[in-house]
Amino acid sequence: MEDSFSKAVAFVLKQAGRYVHDDNPLDAVSRGIQGRTYDAWRRSQGLPERPVRELEEAEAQAIYRTLWEACGSGVLLAPLDIVHFDAAAMHGLDQAGGWMVRALPHAQADLDPRGLAIRLLEIREEAMHRSAQRPKNADKLRGWLLRLTALRLEAALPTAE
Repeated sequence: MEDSFSKAVAFVLKQAGRYVHDDNPLDAVSRGIQGRTYDAWRRSQGLPERPVRELEEAEAQAIYRTLWEACGSGVLLAPLDIVHFDAAAMHGLDQAGGWMVRALPHAQADLDPRGLAIRLLEIREEAMHRSAQRPKNADKLRGWLLRLTALRLEAALPTAE
């Protein structure tokens, strides 16, 4: 499963980019990791807080490893593992977990990881469209949808119509 994590975290890091602060340092994000998440991780390691702009690649990898384990992606089969992990990385554990529950079929006899990954992407895209109806998010929809397209390609899933 190490290869799965490496592939998933490489995708997330590529999509997340380096540093964004949207004119508010309190909302700063680096490599897809919020400043408050970085602060909490550094405290848990016995390290002093520092600006998320200074987040190092190895630290990002360690933070994402914790998320990989917390969201359970390590026990999921491909392509569901990377699809679920990306949802947790971008939207948080609770949101990704709720979407996963919604993606599960009522009759759980057929837990096809490919079908569940496709359904999870559909649910996530619907949520993105709803979120983009808020004025503060309207200009983000295109980037969000491009990320989902890239994820579909990375996971070898059909692109949305």
